[in-house]
Amino acid sequence: MSISGKRRLVVSKGAVALLLLPALAVLSACSSSASSASASSGSGSGSGAASSASAGAAAGLPANVQIPVIQNLTGDAGFAGLDTQQGQRVAIAQINSTHYLGNTTLSLKYTDTQSTPQLGAEAASSAVNSSAPLAFGPVGTPVSIAVAPIVQRGGLPTIFTSASGPGVNLGANTYTLSAPYQDVIIPTLGAYLKAKGIKSLGIMSNTDNPGATVPAQVLVNFANQNGIKTISIGDLPSTTTDFTASAAKIAAAKPSAVYMLLFGTENVTAIRQLRADGYTGVIVGTASFGGGGLTPLGSAANGIVYFTDYTAGLPGAVNKTFTALYTKMYGTASPPSDFAAEGYDAVWFGARALKLADSTNRTKVLAALQSVAATGFQGAVGTVTFKDRIEQGPFLLVMWENGKEMLIKIP
Repeated sequence: MSISGKRRLVVSKGAVALLLLPALAVLSACSSSASSASASSGSGSGSGAASSASAGAAAGLPANVQIPVIQNLTGDAGFAGLDTQQGQRVAIAQINSTHYLGNTTLSLKYTDTQSTPQLGAEAASSAVNSSAPLAFGPVGTPVSIAVAPIVQRGGLPTIFTSASGPGVNLGANTYTLSAPYQDVIIPTLGAYLKAKGIKSLGIMSNTDNPGATVPAQVLVNFANQNGIKTISIGDLPSTTTDFTASAAKIAAAKPSAVYMLLFGTENVTAIRQLRADGYTGVIVGTASFGGGGLTPLGSAANGIVYFTDYTAGLPGAVNKTFTALYTKMYGTASPPSDFAAEGYDAVWFGARALKLADSTNRTKVLAALQSVAATGFQGAVGTVTFKDRIEQGPFLLVMWENGKEMLIKIP
């Protein structure tokens, strides 16, 4: 889960006041307008949306602004991409129904990368060559690493969510709306393991994804510094489907806890194998467990602990509005996930910049993004602030219990 940071610029007090208007109490307004329905579908109504994004574009937003979304909608990270899409669609419907951008309608145009870097790179090139004022990037780190240098060189401001591995946040045009896993591990899982007196730690982490290998090494270093013995599995590419041998090795070592950073259903398969091999100890992990990813395990998932930047039920007016709108759009079967919340906040981040820039000129939009980042804003995750274009926290620790995330105190 491994994620959109920003830079800085001065903005007038009047503009800040307008920029930071809360996400508004808009439950009734979001109900049934045709433009809302169109926006939530992600298809958009106009073909050219951001038709004046060239360097010489005049001030003022056009009637329709269409933003490309390069996303993992299928493949190994598809579960997270689909959840992100849901949150983005909630934001689009809200922005349009409240006329946040005046007479301008905002829409999203999705391209599925199928969780493959090559398709991500092709989609990025297409977005750069379009008239779009900005773009939203994929959730998977391997794909984002392919996208980032293209949008950076092409001067297309791009907001990533969840993807936080090295190589994603490259420069002024790339932003990450999710704290990197390696920055979250020590104040959350590290503190938890230390407080619980864990003496040995099994590690099952993808070995071909920087978004997994970097934080795994951070945890190994922490363990070494705190007298915790580690047992790592050395060959677990993200295409792994058979965890028989690796789970047996971990179970035989009988560690006090097992840390997992695998992709989506891989986590479920590996946990089932661990339990089948007789492992009954603590299982800890990352936000990759979020989005209901542990649901297939049933009661076997009870007690699993992981860090995240969002859980349903957090205080704050924006989150209450987001949750209500999300429930209205998708029903009550499951609450919004961290991926959905990040998607929602990312779209609002982009909308704030467009409003401030009052233009689809990329240079002006970039400057507006920098201003919003310097000021910060209230999002579904809480107060959104940035450092070096990367979101800073919040750092939360949750326990999965009877199908729900339970917020627990970080030691």
